[in-house]
Amino acid sequence: MVGMLQILTYLLAFYLVIKGVEILQIGLASNRQDRSGTVILGVVVLLACLGAAVGFTVMQDAQARFLSSAGSTSQSELVPTARADEAQRSQDKEHEFQNRCKEDRENWNRQHPDRRVSTDCSNVR
Repeated sequence: MVGMLQILTYLLAFYLVIKGVEILQIGLASNRQDRSGTVILGVVVLLACLGAAVGFTVMQDAQARFLSSAGSTSQSELVPTARADEAQRSQDKEHEFQNRCKEDRENWNRQHPDRRVSTDCSNVR
């Protein structure tokens, strides 16, 4: 897929250069007495088109290189990271549950001072 995007980018760059040359030719072919303004405009547009073509091509090639290097990363390198993330999420959920349990029990003790319960939630679950 990246190869197709590169081809389309190269076609766009070629089109931009051709359009810049076309605008310059229109300025050069003008039969007005003072055509310096149109020639200058044509040169500016040609330079802008060349710059854009080079910029797009460089950006697309950099993206293709990045995807190529990212694709070479093996799945086995990614799995431990995913497992560590999952373990961290599980630990965070457990910590959140313990905090909520403790808060609920403290609220109960405040509302029912005659029937107090332990705020230790380590044996819950």
